[in-house]
Amino acid sequence: MKKKTRISIGLILVVLCIGAILLFHHKTQELDSALKFKEEYEQYNGRITDEGYTYPELQISKKNVMYYATSQEVISLLKHGTGIIYFGTPSNPWCRNAVSVLLQASESTNINRIYYLDLTKKYDVYEMKNNQVTKTKEGSRDYYEIVDLLKEYLSNYVIDNQGQAMDTKVKRIFMPFVVFVQKGKILSTREGTTSSHMNGGNGYVTLTESEIEELFNYYVDKMTMIADSSCDEAC
Repeated sequence: MKKKTRISIGLILVVLCIGAILLFHHKTQELDSALKFKEEYEQYNGRITDEGYTYPELQISKKNVMYYATSQEVISLLKHGTGIIYFGTPSNPWCRNAVSVLLQASESTNINRIYYLDLTKKYDVYEMKNNQVTKTKEGSRDYYEIVDLLKEYLSNYVIDNQGQAMDTKVKRIFMPFVVFVQKGKILSTREGTTSSHMNGGNGYVTLTESEIEELFNYYVDKMTMIADSSCDEAC
C-alpha cells in the first residue's frame, strides 16, 4: 500500500514539474516575442527614407502583448479560435501608425495576446510584362490559405502601370490588417488606419488626435467583444 502511495506521489510530482517547465517556457516565449517586437519596430526610429520621409516614432513597452505567430497558428485561429491577429511589418509607415494605437488599446482591455505575422516574404508579386499583368513571384502556400480564409474582407491587388492603376483581380492582404476572430468566425477586420489618414496618401504623416481617438475606440470596442467571449490562449 505504501509502495503504491509513493508511486502516486511520484507521478504527481512529475506532472507538476512538467507543468512548471511548460509554463516557464510559455512565459519566456511571450517575453522573447515582446522584446523582439519592440526592437524590430523601434530600430526605425529616427531613420529617414531615400525619399526624405521620417519614419513615425514609436516607443513600445517591453511588456507588450505581441506574439510572433506561425502561419499555421494564424490559420488555426481563423478556423477555430478566438483572438486577434495583426498583419504588419516594421518598415511600413501605415503599420507604425496603426500598431501604436493597437498597443494602447490592448493596455485598456483584458487582451493579453495579439498574434503577429509579417507577410512581407510570403506575398506573391505581380508586374506589367509586355502590357500584361503577370505574376513574377509565387506566394507561399500558407499565404494563399490565409487569403482564402479572409477573401471576402480583402481588397484587390492593384499595381501601377506608368501612373495607371491595373487591377490584378487577385485578393491581397494589405498591411496593416487587423482581424478579430470569435470562435472561428470573423467578427471584424480593419485595413489601414482611418479613412481620413489613408486618404491623405502619406503614411509618414502621423495620426491626428481625432484620428487616434477614432482608431483607438474601434480597437477597444472589438477587443472588449473578444475578451468578453469564451476566450482561449490566443487572447
